[in-house]
Amino acid sequence: MNPEQNEIRLRALLRSGAQKPGTLLASLGVSQPTLSRLIRRAGQDILKLGATRSTLYALASPIPGIGAEIPVYHVQDTGNVHPYGTLFSLAGPQYYWTPVSGKPILWNHLPWFIQNIRPEGFLGRAFAHKHCGPDLPMRLEDWNDHHLLTALAREGSDLPGNLIIGEQALAAFLAAAPKGPTPVSPEDRPAAYPRLA
Repeated sequence: MNPEQNEIRLRALLRSGAQKPGTLLASLGVSQPTLSRLIRRAGQDILKLGATRSTLYALASPIPGIGAEIPVYHVQDTGNVHPYGTLFSLAGPQYYWTPVSGKPILWNHLPWFIQNIRPEGFLGRAFAHKHCGPDLPMRLEDWNDHHLLTALAREGSDLPGNLIIGEQALAAFLAAAPKGPTPVSPEDRPAAYPRLA
């Protein structure tokens, strides 16, 4: 079989979800070097996830305006923001979560910690009406996971919880942060107040 046909078959296999290299080798009937060449030739939308024995290959499923690789940030009690991990949107539909610390996880749905910030109820409907554009349904009930990620990445800078999804929401959060003096922690107040007076 020629390389173009093998690439078509490879993409068809990966549309159903992430696959182990052994599964791809058996399904395509090719050698490991041939599979490596196919993946290199196929372009950047075929992702290699994990390492060594836990390696998976997956087809990226880019979300319009966001892409397939979505950074997630954690806001601490002090207001400082730190990277929390990266979420990859995959065909299947699946999601691959690579935390800053911990082991990567392949999910067959959005991770629970992102589902937890899904807008809902009266305030969720108000959020949807205020922020939905022409590419998002007006009703929350009609939103799929990609709609949710689009809304969170665009307008999710001030939602319940301590996570921010995407660069645009992070930029909005940082722009809205107070620019005043640094707060004094309760432990430092006895020494700081006389000095500041």
